[in-house]
Amino acid sequence: MIDVYTESELFNEIRDAYLSRRKVAILGYGRHSKKGTEEEIIHIKMEDFTLDKGKVIAEAGASVEEIRKVASEEGLLLPSFYNGSVGGLLANNDLSPLFTHYGSAREFTDWVIFMTPYRAIKWKGVIGSKGKIGAITKAQFSLFPKPDRVFMLERKVDPNNLVKEVTELLKLKPLALLIDYDGSFYIHASFSEKIERNGYSIDEGVPNVEESNKNSFIVKLNSLEDFISLVDKSEPVYAYTIVDSKLAKIYIADESSLLGFNYYKADEPQLVFNKLKIIFDRNNIFI
Repeated sequence: MIDVYTESELFNEIRDAYLSRRKVAILGYGRHSKKGTEEEIIHIKMEDFTLDKGKVIAEAGASVEEIRKVASEEGLLLPSFYNGSVGGLLANNDLSPLFTHYGSAREFTDWVIFMTPYRAIKWKGVIGSKGKIGAITKAQFSLFPKPDRVFMLERKVDPNNLVKEVTELLKLKPLALLIDYDGSFYIHASFSEKIERNGYSIDEGVPNVEESNKNSFIVKLNSLEDFISLVDKSEPVYAYTIVDSKLAKIYIADESSLLGFNYYKADEPQLVFNKLKIIFDRNNIFI
């Protein structure tokens, strides 16, 4: 494993690997990385970040958790619960329960710089590439006012009533609206003020979701009805969707049950990034 502390060091390592056609993997904390056939691991040790005027500029190795903590002390919110590095947050672009109100990392990221074997490039299109087209080095995020308190409503719901319930909750402008399936359908909705609704338990906080990618897939949806249909046809061990994301994450033993759906493996990037490798990584060194 090679530690790099500057962009110039990172470029030199990537360029050398490219010319010698060595397979490399880019790691931050490595908590969310998929082990493969890399010949070399480049460990990003660029960890600085600064907050100013509701923005944060952070190097790829900076801790998302530490940024959240510092932002919180200033009454601000970075709307992600990712527990790794900034580079990992952007490379994975995982579904967050807060998507309903704040969007994905792509939405609250102002710009991203990533390193290719040729040069550094400033382009948000690298978000979600899982390190396949280059190594993220730095990014700027927008921060948001932090709610004073967050209340969470939860209940089990009949699938026949799910769409109606969600429609009513959306009118109340939730911070998070998660629907999951664990043998039954459940609604989890978080608000910045206390709201009481019949049939719901009330707690504080935001719903958590499963982070493991083992035996899991991302399925593209057009509607909440599609999520209900997906669960009905695939009979998953577990599945969830964040309302308005038009994506679901599903855990199943048999991939063939997803035939007819538009999906990809959760630990791999979307197919478009394989096409982009022709532009950014012609020797196919990034894995």
